Amino acid sequence: MTAAPPFVHPAPDPTPEIADRVLARVEATARRRRARRRVAVAAGPVVAVVALLTVAAVARGRDDGGVVTATEPAPTTTTEPPFDQLAIEPETHWNTPILSADGRTLEISVSTSCGSDGGSDHDVVETPDSVIVAVGSAEDEATTSAPNGACGLEVSIDTIEIPLQDPLGGRDLYDGIDPEPRDDVLRKADLVEVTYVPAGFEAVEEETYMTSIEEPWQRNFRAPAGAGWYFAVMQVPTRYAAQWRGDDEPITPITIDGHPAELITGQFSGSMETIRFELGDLTVSVWSEGPNPSDHRDELVRIAEGIRPPSG
Repeated sequence: MTAAPPFVHPAPDPTPEIADRVLARVEATARRRRARRRVAVAAGPVVAVVALLTVAAVARGRDDGGVVTATEPAPTTTTEPPFDQLAIEPETHWNTPILSADGRTLEISVSTSCGSDGGSDHDVVETPDSVIVAVGSAEDEATTSAPNGACGLEVSIDTIEIPLQDPLGGRDLYDGIDPEPRDDVLRKADLVEVTYVPAGFEAVEEETYMTSIEEPWQRNFRAPAGAGWYFAVMQVPTRYAAQWRGDDEPITPITIDGHPAELITGQFSGSMETIRFELGDLTVSVWSEGPNPSDHRDELVRIAEGIRPPSG
């Protein structure tokens, strides 16, 4: 038996009745958490065991003449996603979803095979706790024959915009196939704010690249005619930033808005410069490209100093 910490008296061994009751609670808790999401399976039972054994030990240690009274835990309820309410049979996983800044529109994409003309059918079921977006083949899907009857490796992407009745918020998102919720939602509300943009430059919305929570999000800004350079703002969670660092070029320590930063020069044969710094739990890179990047370095610094944390 493991020695008890100082000043703590070890509790007597539990009676068979208490042991059975504790075990039943632990098993019930584990079942509920497995049904809710796989990621909780490993941690849930351990937490439950510690909590329940602590309660049992305190009850056994009471000076009540040997009568042990176990306090029943408060009842808990879990709401399972209503997969049975879907009007179609989910047939395919969709790619990483993008959520609009207001949380009311999901953009998903699915890969379709060569020769498919009918697109993808979909259905949405919303509850206070979950959103299910199921994608299947359209009932009237038609196919066309590829030349010589061979498609090779041709694949097209079908993009679907899903308006939600209410903002997604903290609700779990499901694809109707996996029992676990998706954990890869890319939220535009998580994009940093670019508060300073040089005159004439404008963001290119369709060039907001977001493909994975582990990859940088990049927004390009189109230059006005004759500017001779353009810039982009990239961000990635700092915990994933190391794999995206390319540090072969010269790095000069600088300060951005009072915080440590790095100026990286000489990129792409001297046509590109980057200012990189940390903002909260994000690593932000502001880079420009043009024939003589040092000519507009002051503007690049102003852009970097105007970056603000996500407002969402």
